[in-house]
Amino acid sequence: MTRPTASPRLIQRWAVNLDDHVIALAPSPDAAQHIALASVSGPVLIVHRQTGEIVHRFAGHRRGTLSLSWRRDGQILASGGQDGMVRLWDVAVGTEWLALEAGSAWVQRVAFAQTTDLLVSGAGRRLRLWDGSGGLERDYPDLPGTVNDLAWKPGGKVFAVATNGLLAIFSPDADQPAHKLELAVPMLALAWSLDGKVIVTGNQNGTMNYWRYRSNDNLQMSGYPMKVRELAWDSSGRYLASGGGPTVVVWDTSGKGPRGTTPHMLELHEVPIEVLAYQPAGVWLASGDGDGLLAIWQPSSSKTPLAKLQLPAELACLAWLPGGNQLVVGCADGTAMLLDV
Repeated sequence: MTRPTASPRLIQRWAVNLDDHVIALAPSPDAAQHIALASVSGPVLIVHRQTGEIVHRFAGHRRGTLSLSWRRDGQILASGGQDGMVRLWDVAVGTEWLALEAGSAWVQRVAFAQTTDLLVSGAGRRLRLWDGSGGLERDYPDLPGTVNDLAWKPGGKVFAVATNGLLAIFSPDADQPAHKLELAVPMLALAWSLDGKVIVTGNQNGTMNYWRYRSNDNLQMSGYPMKVRELAWDSSGRYLASGGGPTVVVWDTSGKGPRGTTPHMLELHEVPIEVLAYQPAGVWLASGDGDGLLAIWQPSSSKTPLAKLQLPAELACLAWLPGGNQLVVGCADGTAMLLDV
């Protein structure tokens, strides 16, 4: 996709209602023919991208669903929830395919690899790795803290885990992490740089860490008024957007990195940022807050929003679809909608 030349617009194409807080959403990787939506009470919906038609309505997880991840072929959806199970849903057939015990009372995160069919789950302090047919490949030793986030390296075969006190990179081939960073603070979210050389974390104490793991060079950025849960890299790998309050903070990581630099401060929201996401191949950044205000920015050239839209409730989750011309959003009142941008 080339860089956009026209101004963005935010026009609703369709909307559905889940009857409860939208806790997670995920466009399928097969050019996003489907969008998975999960409500905090448990049910998981599969919606057709173009029409908003509900294709399947799965039971999800008793006590609530927490996370979603698609297998690379777009045929199998993994979900984790508060019943201690990883559930695999066959979207082609419309049924539950497998239920896998994750080793704890709740499954905070599930993530399929991008280049293989391996699936990793984070449940309490337990990490488990599953093969493409649901077989248990590895049951890792207990972590020192609860899994708060996990993500596979872009295009790679290792994954990172953020816990209460430890950031670690694991391989499917070894029990112990290949690299680790210990901090005396819960790390709530992580994001890989696009080249896989840097991991950033958003932390409980209003800080963010920028870690070049191969050299173990660690930089901490402080001054955020709240815990930092929102992180987003732009498609060039140069700009890193973060939340941690009502201001969108964008760091330029070019050259030697953000050390000693002053970030761009994008001011519009009056309440804390809840969601942030850059276009998959473009320069626009979407931000949403607890009052339901959605904004589109081009931080590399302006501190003024290019477009904004008031939604009916708090923004809970957000994702760009492949191509970067549409956004799917989920709100705390159960509303999910697709927007043309």
